[in-house]
Amino acid sequence: HLARTRAEGGAPRRSGVVGHELHPQDPVLVRAGVRITTPAATWAALAQLGLPLADVVAAGDSLLQRADGPAGRRRPGEHPRCTVRDLEAEVLRVRGRRGTRTLRAALPLLRNGADSRAETLLRLALADAGVPEPEVNPLLLLSDGSTVRPDLVWREAHVCVQYEGDHHRTDPQQWRRDIERDRRMQAEGWIVLRVTASVFTRRGLTALLRDLAAHLRLPLPA
Repeated sequence: HLARTRAEGGAPRRSGVVGHELHPQDPVLVRAGVRITTPAATWAALAQLGLPLADVVAAGDSLLQRADGPAGRRRPGEHPRCTVRDLEAEVLRVRGRRGTRTLRAALPLLRNGADSRAETLLRLALADAGVPEPEVNPLLLLSDGSTVRPDLVWREAHVCVQYEGDHHRTDPQQWRRDIERDRRMQAEGWIVLRVTASVFTRRGLTALLRDLAAHLRLPLPA
């Protein structure tokens, strides 16, 4: 994806390139000698390209990741890439352009602390189903003085959902950490519901909703 202003020749057109026309006022950065759009401007551009609301929210959440989260540990100093206030300002800056309605709808759905797109999509799916909003990756203190960060947490009910991507299965160290974390939480009375990508199927989501209904004392899903 390459962009130029109209004065620079407009959207590039060549094999292997998706061209875009850059507005003269769109903010850019220079990284390693390459001009790139800012994180907030890139986020807004995704909505302008017609990305669905859930994916726009997930992209925004990705920019808000914690410095001490998985991505922050892999790339020290890069996260968070912007703040909610930066994204709010960007929505105001691009008002009137295509996708503005999606951006405005996404703003109240953004949350700090999400570690992955899947976490965000699952949170949104649960909200659409009427489940009370969970905390996102909160830091929980256990009785032995150690801390854990479950993905989605209903603290008062002592219930959490852990999304297990494929790397949780294929990385031996991650797998051992997951098992140890869950054992320690369960020993202190937490209900730990582990889900995989199948939760994004109708059958998988219904199964999780039934589990949550039982543990959170909610009406059963239809």
